[in-house]
Amino acid sequence: MKKKLFICMALVLGSSFLATGVWAIDVGWMQKGVRVWYFGGVGTGFSSDAEEAFLFKTVVGDDVQVTKHSGSNHWGTTHTVNTSTYSFLDKGPCWIHPETLKNMAMGDSWMGFEITMVTRATYTYDMLPYHLLPAKALFDLKPKREIVKINYMIAYYSTGTAYFDAETGLCLFYSQLNGSATVFFILNEINYDFAGQKAFAEDDGPHTGFGSYVRERQISAAGVNMVLIQSSVETRYGNTVEMWATTTYNSYIQPDFEYYCFFGSVPVLRHVYMTDAPIYPEQWDAYGEYLWWWIPKEALEKSTINVFGVSMNRTSTDPYTFEAAEEPASFHFSKLWFGADGYMTAFSAKDSAEKLDIDPGYTASYYDNLITVYGLDYYRNIMGIAKPDNQKIDTDFPWDMFLPVFTGDK
Repeated sequence: MKKKLFICMALVLGSSFLATGVWAIDVGWMQKGVRVWYFGGVGTGFSSDAEEAFLFKTVVGDDVQVTKHSGSNHWGTTHTVNTSTYSFLDKGPCWIHPETLKNMAMGDSWMGFEITMVTRATYTYDMLPYHLLPAKALFDLKPKREIVKINYMIAYYSTGTAYFDAETGLCLFYSQLNGSATVFFILNEINYDFAGQKAFAEDDGPHTGFGSYVRERQISAAGVNMVLIQSSVETRYGNTVEMWATTTYNSYIQPDFEYYCFFGSVPVLRHVYMTDAPIYPEQWDAYGEYLWWWIPKEALEKSTINVFGVSMNRTSTDPYTFEAAEEPASFHFSKLWFGADGYMTAFSAKDSAEKLDIDPGYTASYYDNLITVYGLDYYRNIMGIAKPDNQKIDTDFPWDMFLPVFTGDK
């Protein structure tokens, strides 16, 4: 009877705390199986090429064990994997707990760095230094959010800056000035749904920092032909993947970087040139349904897909093969081959304006195919797919204070 009474009291108190907003924080993302990805590098813009990923390996009481993977060259060069334990209620490599953020002041420290200034301000999405998908998901929930900016000192000669979301404690961006070089990292991916307040398992698709190098060259009766497409995943949130790409074929050299954003749950692929890019990918031009170097496994089972605005029919499942149902005058893939994991293995391409005609099926005196997804092997063999336990924990109320009552009295 006593136990039931305390349970009822806990529920009543919990409701009142939530109603008054005293515990209006969301730290549910700090659970076992959640991984937080950052992409950055030295300088700004496209000089960026460094990656960090923090996996919450275990959560026991107030202790969280975090495994850090880091590298550069699209995970081609990697560093020693490190696992460390931190306090859930204090600070870690990608967070400062919201309650700790409230009282953060000059003279405190973050990751061993002395904090020299703390600034709290209300931000809109447009005010952030960089505009990437996880941050957009937060601002979609609340268009004005409190951001805590800290400045810190590193070994008396270098300085750093970091931005934290006040309600989640999540680090959105941090940079360090080492001499004349600025090193920066931006929050790019997390397998946590802020709107639904639940974690989800990662998939085998492209993740933060993955790069694709796609090249085919051929000398045949159709002529001397070459296609080269290079791309890099900049940010991802759920089924949405944003990336940049450059394309070169025959005498045509793409004059500018292109941006692509794949909305997997729709699905739709959107495209824009860098010089024309507005902030929001939703404003970009629709350009088919899927990426060219990867499609989700469920798309392999479709009879028809659309790539680069061209409808393609599936003609085989061993291997998975799609052929264009139309032939526009502009660049397009006339045929695509995919492995069972959804990654492209070969292609045929045409552009009548540039006299491009390349096809592995032609009798050729010379042909080579080089399709590499940088980061995929490291992800599969070393990092592993992050899989949360999917146990929803109400972190808005301090339930542990009642645990002795729940487990003791009958």
